[in-house]
Amino acid sequence: MTRLLGRQFLERVLTGHITFCMECSDKLLTKVVLVSRLLPFVSFGIVSYGAGLTSMSLHRFVLATAIRMTPLTLVYTYFGSILSVDPILTVLMGATFAALFFFVPR
Repeated sequence: MTRLLGRQFLERVLTGHITFCMECSDKLLTKVVLVSRLLPFVSFGIVSYGAGLTSMSLHRFVLATAIRMTPLTLVYTYFGSILSVDPILTVLMGATFAALFFFVPR
């Protein structure tokens, strides 16, 4: 949807102040999406909208997104299934992760 409506609108509004990497290769744009999916402070929505404004193919976008999302999805699913089995383990894991989130960044 961004590709159809957003690019035309932004080109009209920004008139020459922005480029949409139309000359960039699919390979380069795939690498950009792969790297940006690793960064926790980069919004998935922003990356998706940005990719829609470029000439990146849907096939490459889906591939790059799937490569980065699959491992974490499997980890979350595994830990979620463990936590639903044992309530004591759930509390211990929650306390451990909460402590790590507070103390590791320091």
